[in-house]
Amino acid sequence: MSVVVNEVLCYIQNNVDKFARTLLSSAVNGFYTDEEVLAAKQCMYMYSCLEKLDVDGLPRFIKRNPGDGKRKLECEDILNLFMLADGRQTALPICVAAKLDIVPTVSPGDVDIMLWQLLCHH
Repeated sequence: MSVVVNEVLCYIQNNVDKFARTLLSSAVNGFYTDEEVLAAKQCMYMYSCLEKLDVDGLPRFIKRNPGDGKRKLECEDILNLFMLADGRQTALPICVAAKLDIVPTVSPGDVDIMLWQLLCHH
């Protein structure tokens, strides 16, 4: 089993089976920058054993143009790869974080509660 160092992928991998996709996507999009999410997506394709196994239905890498919703779309691409691997029962590399300060300390389930509290106080 290979190990990949990427904080975004570590966060997703450790929460993908615990929380709804929309909550996880909101947490990632609210915490990470466009560049961090893109780097995670590139990492996912570079180290993905799905490509090495020639899995049918593996989506090609899509280069997104800058603009509204880019980070959200990149995140959705990453989540789709996790879902594809899970559906095919294909083991992905273990994703770890080298810098814990760039891993959210809140769970994706807490994101909606935090947003609601922020909206109520403004």
